Amino acid sequence: MNRVQADVDPGNRASVRVLEKTGLRLAGTDERSERAEGRLHRYVLTAAELSAR
Repeated sequence: MNRVQADVDPGNRASVRVLEKTGLRLAGTDERSERAEGRLHRYVLTAAELSAR
């Protein structure tokens, strides 16, 4: 495994907090998401970051 990623609605603060508590970091915004209401934020955790913990 090289990378774990999760997409989350930025308005869902509880889900964002869960991702941050597990070590994922904000990597960017997906403006092209299939959601009708707009964008998603992408959080990632790379293997190197996990090894450094």
